[in-house]
Amino acid sequence: MVMLKRDMECPYRLAAIDLDGTLFDHDKTVSAENLAALRRLEAAGIEVVIATGRHRSRIRGALAHLPHTRWAITSQGAAVLDLDADQVVDAIYLADEETRMLMELGDELGFTPLIYDDIDVRATRHDAGTDLYARIVGGMPSLLTMDELSAPRAHKVVWVGAAEDVSRLPSHPVVRELALYHVQSLPGMYEFLPPDVTKGAGVAALAKRLGVSAAEVVAFGDADNDIPMFEWAGASFAMPHGTPGSIAAAKSVASEGPPGSAFARAVEALRLD
Repeated sequence: MVMLKRDMECPYRLAAIDLDGTLFDHDKTVSAENLAALRRLEAAGIEVVIATGRHRSRIRGALAHLPHTRWAITSQGAAVLDLDADQVVDAIYLADEETRMLMELGDELGFTPLIYDDIDVRATRHDAGTDLYARIVGGMPSLLTMDELSAPRAHKVVWVGAAEDVSRLPSHPVVRELALYHVQSLPGMYEFLPPDVTKGAGVAALAKRLGVSAAEVVAFGDADNDIPMFEWAGASFAMPHGTPGSIAAAKSVASEGPPGSAFARAVEALRLD
């Protein structure tokens, strides 16, 4: 087990940071203010951890700004990565029949379903939905082979479609009956995972591995998929431009100002100096 050192002057040992809308601005860049905030966390001896819904293959842009970051929680908490070893240390998957059901149901309801497996984000076809995904996250999903379709091994399934259609999914009677964790992560994207898989569960699993308590974790995010992480961590900050649910769930909210530096304002509120 890897144990993090304790700085007796700082109450936090681990910072779990969402990417899209938190560390990344709307144009997928990281502002100078947010970069400086990352350096402040590192200087205070706090382990920086990516906590994202993105697939592990879609976080390279973030890693360019985080050369000292060892750990990442990806696929909405379904995979915990040791970046130094380039190794998945904890992974949870949907049952194959659940994956196939979600792919078929997404098609039936007019969405483009995507599978997040161990290697990449995959689709059965390229269409307007995969184009939208590429614009939102970056990079076109790869196509599933017939063998992969027959025995899918997915961390999660994502439905991509028009933002207004996706926003209605939480109240859809069929979706409400599913015994799975499901959440809107971004406008136009709705996600399905095993029932106990969330960002909060992923952060908790990593914290246990590192010998860190919930009270020693601070979380930063802006969306409904960050709510379980906010509820588990001892301290949490929602971005002021975040969803109403994330703002209500967070223990603190960053001060108002430009969205691209909201994360930096949240770190400033920790008073690490």
